[in-house]
Amino acid sequence: MKLWMRVLESFHQILGRITERNAQGMQNRWQAISQDVSKFCGYYNKIGRMNPSGWNDQMIVS
Repeated sequence: MKLWMRVLESFHQILGRITERNAQGMQNRWQAISQDVSKFCGYYNKIGRMNPSGWNDQMIVS
């Protein structure tokens, strides 16, 4: 939990004010974001393995 307290402190410092969020809320939010990022990376890598000739990153994402 020490990590998430540091994350919360940094968040407040960057934001320039204190919010009602707590360390547990930050951790929960990251878990949701992390799941979505992992899903995206899986799809992206799957398409990348198809190795379409001449495709760049922008074409893969669109």
